Amino acid sequence: MLSESNEKRSILCLPQSGKQAMRDARSRGGRANTVGVSCHRAEYVSLRSYSNCMDFLKRLINDVGRAVVPLKVATTQGFLLTLHVKALEKQEFERQLNLVEKILEIRKLDESLFDPDKDEEESA
Repeated sequence: MLSESNEKRSILCLPQSGKQAMRDARSRGGRANTVGVSCHRAEYVSLRSYSNCMDFLKRLINDVGRAVVPLKVATTQGFLLTLHVKALEKQEFERQLNLVEKILEIRKLDESLFDPDKDEEESA
């Protein structure tokens, strides 16, 4: 029985000569799953509006389908694009809120110029 467990252990364990290979594999571990991206063919895309972002996303999906862009790269770009779209939405909301506040300030000024008591005295 002991000999069987020793045989199993020897099958599962790496031989002494494989220690260097094991160290090399460990040191490569963090770099093994990286994706190389060539930037020479990357083009600048303006993402200033929601429609620009959607056009970029459509092109990104098509590039993944044609295997031009690796899936890891597309996933990262999709995540960053989501953050950018949320920032654009907040920026648009802030712009609209500022516009509403300005309109309310103008109406408040107009109301303060209207004095019903003063208008009645002038007409009498």
